[in-house]
Amino acid sequence: MAEILKVMTISGSLRKKSIHTALAQHLMKSHYQHCEFLSFEINTLPLFNEDLEQDGYPTPVARWQQSCREVDALIFLTPEYNQGIPGTLKNAIDWLSRPYGSEQYRKLSIGVINGVPGQLPGRYAAANLLHSLSQLSDRVFEQPLLLTQIYNIFEDAEPTSTTADLIKIWTLSFLRFTETMRANV
Repeated sequence: MAEILKVMTISGSLRKKSIHTALAQHLMKSHYQHCEFLSFEINTLPLFNEDLEQDGYPTPVARWQQSCREVDALIFLTPEYNQGIPGTLKNAIDWLSRPYGSEQYRKLSIGVINGVPGQLPGRYAAANLLHSLSQLSDRVFEQPLLLTQIYNIFEDAEPTSTTADLIKIWTLSFLRFTETMRANV
């Protein structure tokens, strides 16, 4: 029997009714064979500041880092703000890069889902996020899921069938990538 993959979702949006958070919750409710989804809310992380490391990491940072060490993969769900990623995601990534020179997340598979309200894919945020994540891990899934017109992808609090199919296809590809990377340890 295959070992269970643990995958953590991280929404880059802090809004209570965030579509990216709703997509993360959809993944949490989805059933994929040999896979367990978890989530982490990055809204409690303090802004990165080396001075905060002097007496050990602040509790939210220590929890964030430990949570990432306990999973096989991360999926970042990001909106696009001014053709880039939200500062909250960059801050979370900066905390994962500590201590300086650490390679503790090198074997962590990482994927990106990027949603935008317009008709053109939000490739700037995805590209920006993939670039930052490549500094953390050697296992960044280079094919982000780019969702457009995200204000229209939910019906009755669930993704439309088309959106659910896209998410499923992408997630299965990402899980295969993660399993392959884990097998190549």
